[in-house]
Amino acid sequence: MGRTTIVLLRVVIALALAGSLVVQTVLTPLIWVDLDGTPTWFRVSFVVIAVLVVALAFVMAPTHIAPGIVALVCGAALVLGGMALLVVVMKALLRQAIERGNEAQTLRIELGEVI
Repeated sequence: MGRTTIVLLRVVIALALAGSLVVQTVLTPLIWVDLDGTPTWFRVSFVVIAVLVVALAFVMAPTHIAPGIVALVCGAALVLGGMALLVVVMKALLRQAIERGNEAQTLRIELGEVI
């Protein structure tokens, strides 16, 4: 492998790690806000897990652990953030579907009154 390949690989790995960190720092507060109606212990445990995964990656990065392991931990953090985002989106879609169902029920009642 040439020097250019190694430099490009390092850039890709650095971007992947930075992206994982950004996802965790942006998604965690958004999920905290979205979980407003849930018990506090659940909200706190989710945030603690997310922070611990990112902290684990930071602790492992400067050591002699293989960069692939650090990348796997950051990848796991990214996957967890993606799953959390999926839950947030599904919750919003469920709320929207319930509102549409209520609206449809109201329209049926009004139509029944007209007929």
